[in-house]
Amino acid sequence: MDHDQSPNEPVLIHPLAIVNAADHHTRLSGAAGAAGASSSALSASPPPIVGVLFGRGPSVLSGDDLPLLPSGLPAFARLRALEELHTAVFPDDVVVGCYTAGPAPDKQGLMVLEALAKEYPGPLTLMHLTAGAPAPEGELPLSCYSLSTKSASPVLVDRAFKVEPFEMENIAMSNIIASQKTHPTASLSATADLGASLTAITSRVDVLLAYLSQVQSGALPPDYPLLRRISLLLSPPALAAAAAGRADEKAAVEGAALHLAEMGRVAQGVRELGKGEKGF
Repeated sequence: MDHDQSPNEPVLIHPLAIVNAADHHTRLSGAAGAAGASSSALSASPPPIVGVLFGRGPSVLSGDDLPLLPSGLPAFARLRALEELHTAVFPDDVVVGCYTAGPAPDKQGLMVLEALAKEYPGPLTLMHLTAGAPAPEGELPLSCYSLSTKSASPVLVDRAFKVEPFEMENIAMSNIIASQKTHPTASLSATADLGASLTAITSRVDVLLAYLSQVQSGALPPDYPLLRRISLLLSPPALAAAAAGRADEKAAVEGAALHLAEMGRVAQGVRELGKGEKGF
């Protein structure tokens, strides 16, 4: 089977595939470092970092750990099971190659890619994540290769690539970047405001729950009108009902705000009730 690929046809790599390879490297490197630190025998070589790539056509969309035999070749029985699990979620995906991580591409990647080429229709891609050395400024520590069978023995040839998210992800990132440039502190301010609001809501709910606990234990006499209001306020459909029938998002938010304001009013009434005053 001919697995030669045109160097003019770049492979499109989704960022998730790079994250998969980087995570694999981090996990195995960390485990090897911990094992080495706790053992006097430091001569054991770390396990190879090899994964399988899934995608469609020239697009590499994700990756996963590739089970290997002691010989370093893919364990195809386990790979088929992994492939079945993956395609149950992403039925259009197929095996499009493999990834490695380390100082430089080596014979391990070539051996695995050659073995995959005998089982899966080409063209296939080897994506290598360079680890252990800083990449030049502005460049990803990433390279891609294709398998060439034109010579007496298969060899790896450089393959052009582009890192390409989905269109909707590009749009979302563009909007986020544009928003941060226009309002650099807006997102931080919004996050702080949201945190303060949630803290206030939690405080109000705590007041109501403490009152209910005291009524249940008999420490306070029941105030039935107040209990009815609390019951309505804390019921799961209450917040949805506050926005029900609203024609637009702004009105729905206003309805939710009114609901939360009522929660604050009831909580304040409970506090005043605890001081011997009637809060309503």
